Amino acid sequence: MIKKNLSLIFATTALILIITEILIFMNQNWKLTKPNPTPVPMPLPTKQFIASPSAYATDAAILKMEKDLELLEKDLDSVYLNEPSLHPPILDLNIEY
Repeated sequence: MIKKNLSLIFATTALILIITEILIFMNQNWKLTKPNPTPVPMPLPTKQFIASPSAYATDAAILKMEKDLELLEKDLDSVYLNEPSLHPPILDLNIEY
């Protein structure tokens, strides 16, 4: 009787261990794997370069040239550059063979 109870306890324990191992194995294989996150580019922090102003930034001749250039740009923007006499003639001819 003791041998029968002992073998029953051993068989039950072995069965529980086998079922546990099977469940652990299945759980490891069936786990949903998370996709690897897409790397996000991050800008590198840059050191701000603060330069002292150039000697030409306050030079009177350079400032006058900049002002003259602005005036020239304004004049060019207001000029009508389309010349109708320079358009090619319309060649819509009815030619039949």
